[in-house]
Amino acid sequence: MAVSTTEFLGDQLHDVKRNLEHQEGQVRAFKMQHLGEMPEHVPANLGNVAQLRAHQTNVNDQLNRLEQERIELQRLPDSAARYGRLAPMTPTSERARLEEEKMRLEGQLFELRKRYTSAHPELTQAQTRLERVNQQLRSLPRLDAEASKLEADTAVRLEIIARQMKRLEEEQKQVQSQIAAYQAKLDAVPLREQQFADITRDYDISKEKYKSLLGKKFSADMAADMERKQRGERFTVLDPARPPEKPIKPNRRAFMGVGFLAALVFSFGLVLVKEMLDTTIKAERHLTGLVPDSVVLMASIPTITTPADVRRRRTFTVLALATSLVAVLAVAAFLWKVHPIL
Repeated sequence: MAVSTTEFLGDQLHDVKRNLEHQEGQVRAFKMQHLGEMPEHVPANLGNVAQLRAHQTNVNDQLNRLEQERIELQRLPDSAARYGRLAPMTPTSERARLEEEKMRLEGQLFELRKRYTSAHPELTQAQTRLERVNQQLRSLPRLDAEASKLEADTAVRLEIIARQMKRLEEEQKQVQSQIAAYQAKLDAVPLREQQFADITRDYDISKEKYKSLLGKKFSADMAADMERKQRGERFTVLDPARPPEKPIKPNRRAFMGVGFLAALVFSFGLVLVKEMLDTTIKAERHLTGLVPDSVVLMASIPTITTPADVRRRRTFTVLALATSLVAVLAVAAFLWKVHPIL
């Protein structure tokens, strides 16, 4: 029977294990499909959103600064002349390159000042590079203050601002798209958590069932092994032992009756033996047969008890009681050891 049980549990264990492996695959696939939308990803997503929003703020600040500069250049009727006095004329390509480098360094310096103190090495290096570019701009040879050249430089500056604003706007769109993606993942967390709980609930049930069957299979294997080793020693209890309601032996009433009769017989025999062994003459009738009939009884002297007789009787009584007590204790000990009554 143990062998058949083992085979049955083995089949059940195989089916449960196959189902458990299938559910494990579902859990892994769900995590891969919804990567970033699980509850354990919430702290990382929140951190990414915070970083992206800070970067978005920085981009907006740069756009606002460029927009303000563009408006100022467009509104001033003599912007070309003013720009010419502030920045000496040079060939268009060289000045455009230096101006673009200056704008890039100014934006980088603006961002670093938000993050670090004035003594930070990166901030110091950025300031040094910006000063070097300014020196290069100041060292360029001044050209004749021709209106056409000034207008050309202003146009170059506006073109540089337009390109930078376009780049920043594209970057702003990318940042906004990334923020929206992370926000969508955060919004999907409650739904994914519920779906994952439904999947893992069945998985946990199957896992516990697999552990239970595995333990039963182990016990059944041990029972089958013992059955194979003890085929000739197996026995089945058909009628289990029941505690007795009353003692079978000894018969207490019969035992007490026999003891009482034995005590009477022993007492009667003891009195009889004592009378037979006593040769004293205590009455007139005791002289019959001992003396001739011609002898006349002259007087009767009563028993005279001396102190020695009293001591002798007391000693005899004590010895008799002690002997009886020892005999009773000996009989009780014998019965308790050899044939207990209780």
